[in-house]
Amino acid sequence: MITIFVNDETIQINENSSVLDVLKILHREEDKRMAIAINNKVIPKTHWEETKLQENDNITLIKAAYGG
Repeated sequence: MITIFVNDETIQINENSSVLDVLKILHREEDKRMAIAINNKVIPKTHWEETKLQENDNITLIKAAYGG
């Protein structure tokens, strides 16, 4: 198990987990209007499945909002 931080909350996940794996754990994999940054670097949605997380990675989930 490794420790990561998602929007400043500590989460324990299996080693070799991907961004998509974490979204599944959080029940957010179907959220279409979201951006993800790992350690302040935006990860394109096309790379979520292949991007593996490391110990102490800081993940920011950014929900798109509409308005003016």
